[in-house]
Amino acid sequence: TTFEYSELTVSQARLPMGQNVKVCVTVTNVGKRASDEVVELYVKDLEASCVIPQHELRGFSRIHLAAGEAKQVVFTLTPKDLSLIDMTGKRVLEPGRFRVYVGGSQPDARSVALLGKPPATVEFEVVGERRELPY
Repeated sequence: TTFEYSELTVSQARLPMGQNVKVCVTVTNVGKRASDEVVELYVKDLEASCVIPQHELRGFSRIHLAAGEAKQVVFTLTPKDLSLIDMTGKRVLEPGRFRVYVGGSQPDARSVALLGKPPATVEFEVVGERRELPY
């Protein structure tokens, strides 16, 4: 079967430093058979002060949908989910823009080619002063 992702939103477009952000997406089974889908959420820090991975898996949820059924999936990203390990080995949360990808696979070129479509994306900004977080 085939799944479509729509209505991807974040709870806040400008998030104060240290707060959680809620990510919501609607997943619809547009095929003719009931099936499971693993909804994957990846995050990319667009303004990181050091080298970081292209994107990082920060949540996933397996859902079962009947043919034609739609379901809203909700993820909560914490400050730790948005943090990075800086060049001194400290876990820090930095202000800046972040992009969230949600879909049935990782957001790389090979996955997009195999699925024939990119994951849904939304961006938000963390504002405030850089802060160190505990491991």
